[in-house]
Amino acid sequence: MKISKIRWTRDRVDHIAKHRIMPHEVEEAAFDDPFSIVKKVGISIRNRNEYIYRLLGKSEAGKYIAFFFIPKNNGIAYPVTAREMDQSERRFYNLVRSKKS
Repeated sequence: MKISKIRWTRDRVDHIAKHRIMPHEVEEAAFDDPFSIVKKVGISIRNRNEYIYRLLGKSEAGKYIAFFFIPKNNGIAYPVTAREMDQSERRFYNLVRSKKS
C-alpha cells in the first residue's frame, strides 16, 4: 500500500493534536521514512466496505508515529487518527527495521 497524499481536514488535525501529533510528523513518517510499515487493521464503522490501515514510521525528529487511515483512489489517505506508537508497535517497528537495514 503506497500513500501518495494525505487529505487533512480541520477535525482530523484537531483530533491528532490531542495526541500531541502534528500533520507534518505524520507526513514525515509516511513519506520520508524508508522503513515505514503499513498493515490492514480493521473495517470502518461508518462504511463496512472500507478498511482501516495502520502505518508505523518515524518522524524526522525521531518520534515513533502510529497513523491510522482509510485509503481511497490514487493513493490518497484519509486520516482517522495518529498517536505515538505503543511499546509493542515500537518493538515490531524496530525489529522490522533491523531486518531491512
